[in-house]
This record gives sequence, C-alpha cells and structure tokens, in this order.
Amino acid sequence: MTPFWVLFSQNNWNDGGNSTEQYGRALAAAGAVFVHGANRRTRHRLLDLEIIPRDEESVRAALAQPRDGRPRIAMFCLPDTASLRYLEMARAMGIRTVYRCVDDWQRFPGDAWYDAQTERRMVALADVAVASSRRMAEDLGVPYLPNACQRLAPAPRPQRPGEPRVVGFCGLADLERFDGELVRELARRFPRVRFEIVGATEDAADGNLTRRRQTTWEAAWQLMQGFDVGLVPYRGAHLAGMQPVKSWEYLGLGIPQMCRRGLDLPEHASVHRYDDADDCAAALEPLLRGVDPAERADARAFAARNTWHDRIRQLQAWLGMDS
Repeated sequence: MTPFWVLFSQNNWNDGGNSTEQYGRALAAAGAVFVHGANRRTRHRLLDLEIIPRDEESVRAALAQPRDGRPRIAMFCLPDTASLRYLEMARAMGIRTVYRCVDDWQRFPGDAWYDAQTERRMVALADVAVASSRRMAEDLGVPYLPNACQRLAPAPRPQRPGEPRVVGFCGLADLERFDGELVRELARRFPRVRFEIVGATEDAADGNLTRRRQTTWEAAWQLMQGFDVGLVPYRGAHLAGMQPVKSWEYLGLGIPQMCRRGLDLPEHASVHRYDDADDCAAALEPLLRGVDPAERADARAFAARNTWHDRIRQLQAWLGMDS
C-alpha cells in the first residue's frame, strides 16, 4: 500500500522551489500533508496536498489521522525544538520518521537559533536520516541523498537568428549569499547578452541586466525555459553544505550552468565551476556560442534518472516500505 507522507518544511509554503515543496509536489497526486513553517494559520491545497500551519493542534490532528490504513511517514528538515517534539510525537503514534539535513545550519548566515545537540538528537531518533550535501552527510555520518529534478523540458528551446543569448538565475536574489557583484561584472563584460535575474524584491532594469520580482515555481520554470545558460552565483563559507534545487531544474531543461567551485552541485559535464569573475567569464564565453544538442539531451537524461519520485522510492526502500 502506498505510504502517506507528512512533510515538515524548513520554511513557509511560498509556492516556490525549495526541496520540501518539491517533495510535496511529487506527492500531491497521491495525497500528503505539508506543514509550513509560518506562525500564521495559513491553510492551502495543491491537488491532494494539504498545506497546514505548524501549531501543535494542527500537527497532532494531521499525524493522528488514520489515512485509510496507509502506512505513514513523517519527514523533518528543520533541527529546532518544535520539530524534535513533533518527531517524538510521530514516533509515539507508530509513524515512521525521516530526518533530512537540507542545509549546513551551523555555518549558515544568520541562523543563531541552531543547536547541534538538537540536530544530533533528531538524527539518532529518526528511522532514517539523510543529508542533501556530501559535507553534511559526512559530518553527521548519514547517507547522502541529493536533491532532484521536478520536471523535464520536452526539447531544447531553438535559437532564432539574431536573438541575443540569455543567461539567467531563478531563486532568492536578495540574500547575502547571492553574488550580485559577479552578475553585474558578467553583464558588463558581455554587453550583447541578456542577463535575467528572477527572484528579486522589486523589478529593475539596468542595460542588459534585468531583475524580476519573486514568483511562483511554475512561473519561474516557464521563464527558465528561455535561458541559454543558468547561473548559481552563490558565495560564502556554507557553500559545500548546500545543494540548490535550481541546479537540477537547469539539468531538466538541458541547459549548461555556472557555479562557484565548492558548491555541492550534481556531478555532470553540464555543470561548470569557477573560482572568480575572470574564471567565470572564460568558462561562460564558449557556452554562449552554443551547446551541442547531444550534450543538452544528456543533461535531460541525467535529470530523468534523478527525480523526486526516485528520492521518495529510495527513502521508502530504506524504511522497508516499498510501495
């Protein structure tokens, strides 16, 4: 019988692209619950995915519901005291549990709330614990389970004669980790290339560099189909402990991507790494001349072997709950 999942998110439901939201999308057709991280009482529904607040009354009711006799799995991502309490609650109800380390919290900027003992306790209590980056898997002594691709593009976007190349980014573009200086420098060095940043707090345009407001995941995915090259321009000490989901979306679209060396991205030939602006520009230049269709097809094939459904099946297998 297909398990029923209750997903505890590391943040709010934003109809965006974070990894827990992507697990929710993959599970939506079969029915699941997504517990968002907001203090407000927001409730929402996506297909058969019920999105509920994190208060104890809502969580207890969601965990206790029998779900037509389906085996139940609760997955946790945020190593805080509330999540630990809910994990213990799920175990007491006979629900199988997963702890998934999604970020290197101890090195993450601004996360003074983090307590290593709480995370270690959640790792020890969960039936299965995994990490989405290699460094965190090694630090915690748990299996590495990377992020994945939600959707594959049917075919590469054809390049029309005279149309400028587009280098783009979709994500949170106003956080400290986003390297805006690098993007501005690339736009200066490649004046005939369009640079599209999707995920800013406000719309803005400066020459060949355009910034767009944050949008839904569906709208962002549509915009990414217009990219010729994808950017993951992150910087900071926590790079090796994070694996941005957008990298997998670029793979599913069959487009090459650029990231700073040290960021834990998928090992594929279409992922190009740089050390600084000069290195990035040198690697970007040949990609702007075009990418062999066979290389783009190989990227999409790689993504097709690494979907969120694949990750769900792997977790269920580790739990001894193959559907």
